[in-house]
Amino acid sequence: MKRDTVTNNLALKWTKVPSADKYLFVFANQKSYFLDEQLRDNPGNREEVVAVATDPDTIIKTLNKYYNPDSTWYFRVTAIKSDVFESGWSDFFALVSEDQSGGSSTVTGVAEDNELPVVYKLYANYPNPFNPETTIEYDVPDQGLVGISIYNLKGEKIQTLINREHQPGHFRVKWNGRSQSGEQVASGMYLYILTASEFRQVGKCLLLK
Repeated sequence: MKRDTVTNNLALKWTKVPSADKYLFVFANQKSYFLDEQLRDNPGNREEVVAVATDPDTIIKTLNKYYNPDSTWYFRVTAIKSDVFESGWSDFFALVSEDQSGGSSTVTGVAEDNELPVVYKLYANYPNPFNPETTIEYDVPDQGLVGISIYNLKGEKIQTLINREHQPGHFRVKWNGRSQSGEQVASGMYLYILTASEFRQVGKCLLLK
């Protein structure tokens, strides 16, 4: 994406997926929005979201409306065919604008903190202990199937939080202390387990009421 210094308009470019009927774009003003896996297929009406559309012209008009100097936006795109996701979400990117000479604003590039992870990693949940919910963050270095599930200390599966194809990136998901059927679980220690290919890592979380 770049801003034309003559017309003062934004231009958006991406690599086409040959079989796609359309593309879904999501732009947000906070990076944390794209780390929440529970929002992946349902952008919703959240205040962080600047624009959600399948029409590039609509996206451009909306972004031009909200464009300000010294601002940062985050975006990603997915291809859709027959109202089904044809591709995974792209990585999300940061667009940084700066004041230039003469007072105009241009997008200057991708933020430096958007580096992709090189190893799988499961982070300690927070808060811990927790009530009513806790956040689990994790890194995925390669495209592939990733799962995160909650178990009790007897080894019984309580809840599957994530089980889907991932692109490389840093993600987070929340657990609300409920079972797969939606029932509130008892206070106590629980395990959250990340599995991906041959990788497996276990974390512990404590639910207090």
